[in-house]
Amino acid sequence: MAKYEIKSINKIEEDLLYLYNQGIKNILFIDDTFNVPISRFKQICEIIIKNKLKFNWVSFFRCSNTDNEIYDLMKQSGCIGVFLGIESGSQIILNNMNKFADTEKYLDAISELNKRDIITYGSFIIGFPGETKETIRETLHFIEKSELNFFNLQLYFHDTIAPINKRKEEFGIIGQHYNWKHNTMDWKEASGWIVHMYKNVQSSTPLTLLGFGVWALPYLLEKGLSLKKIIELTQIMKPILIASLDDQPMDFSESEKKIYTLITN
Repeated sequence: MAKYEIKSINKIEEDLLYLYNQGIKNILFIDDTFNVPISRFKQICEIIIKNKLKFNWVSFFRCSNTDNEIYDLMKQSGCIGVFLGIESGSQIILNNMNKFADTEKYLDAISELNKRDIITYGSFIIGFPGETKETIRETLHFIEKSELNFFNLQLYFHDTIAPINKRKEEFGIIGQHYNWKHNTMDWKEASGWIVHMYKNVQSSTPLTLLGFGVWALPYLLEKGLSLKKIIELTQIMKPILIASLDDQPMDFSESEKKIYTLITN
């Protein structure tokens, strides 16, 4: 088995300098543990600041692994957005997932990011074993309270090789993949709650994970759209997404005109 190795800070600095000298201005860091450990993450931010590398960058961010200094370093080094794999706004479900996180820590981190105008994109799983209508309402309340800029909801996918499958008798799990049920919910009910949440959350804009993830930010910036226009674009798209959930023929011509006007002016 190959030995796990991480790139040295010196090599990262060399790579970032090379990219900047090649004219790169927008970066996506795809490491899903980018701010682990904290000390290494701070060093990367400090490299960008020290060398005056005018990057716009987005990354994964773990709210459970942060401190007060990090947020200013992120802003100063050009962070414009983060993807937050929050998974649930219910502490009960987070505990079932065996996540080392708590909802208050999430809320504190999102608040600090929002204060610095760093775009927050939260991702949630609906229907995890132990999920109930009460825990889903907790997640809905969490999204509203946190004022995430964007959020998406994913239907729980039951993988039989995942650790939770070892507790299938405890939760009464039957089925696999997207065809499942457990003691407190099945995939159909969870799907209904996803539609309900998309339609009823007011303080955050729903986006599809694959169609318009946080990764779209550096791409669209590279294509010439400003961050302000990108945010305006998502506001135009919101009613289109919500209307499409009813799977009925709709006239989106006015919205299409708004989008065309926005991106061409």
